Amino acid sequence: MRAVFLGMVAISIAIPAYAENPIKNGSFETPAVPKGSFQRFEPGDKIGAWTVVGGPVELVSDTYADGNFHFNAGRGHQWLNLCADPGEHGGIQQTVRVIALEHYALDASLGSVFDPQGAYGSITRAKAHIGGEGHTFSFHAAPSSDGEQQWGMGGEMDVAFGSTQRLILEIDGVDLDKDCAIDAVSMDGF
Repeated sequence: MRAVFLGMVAISIAIPAYAENPIKNGSFETPAVPKGSFQRFEPGDKIGAWTVVGGPVELVSDTYADGNFHFNAGRGHQWLNLCADPGEHGGIQQTVRVIALEHYALDASLGSVFDPQGAYGSITRAKAHIGGEGHTFSFHAAPSSDGEQQWGMGGEMDVAFGSTQRLILEIDGVDLDKDCAIDAVSMDGF
């Protein structure tokens, strides 16, 4: 995996409230990648219901390891790395349906190993933009000697939509971070 400063996830919104999570493949389980590896996807490629936009991304197995680091998934058996190439803005997009003027909560798990002086870093940050509103999500890996990727809820963003809005979620890999992990993307109406 290579470093990148910024990746993004773009989702066009249009979902019924009080329904199941309308985001398909939010834990990036489709397509399956071989155990212990990752697969690179270029702009225009499909990752289940997602389409890659911007620069390349990587779908990573929860058994992938590099040296002493182990890159487990936040949920399920795979996760998405938006830091596939240095200087490229990797991202994905998906269209979902919402009810006009209803409130929705967007959640996403962010992850990183603890490598503050190394190539993988220890911080993953995300910024979501919806219809002029913005919110920053952040996750900081705790000091650890076990080399396991750590996961946490990057945060929750409450928003009210018109009938269709575009959601952009950008991942900022601090210090040329090669580990811009995102998993368990969900959206619920309330």
